[in-house]
Amino acid sequence: QLWLRFGPLTPTLESALERHLFRVHRRAIAESHRPR
Repeated sequence: QLWLRFGPLTPTLESALERHLFRVHRRAIAESHRPR
């Protein structure tokens, strides 16, 4: 929820941030599902 502190974002910046957070989230899921 840190990104909520930046205040109103431009649509371009907001979409870029969402894509970045999505990639980070997916990578974290992939890491957690990787067999030890």
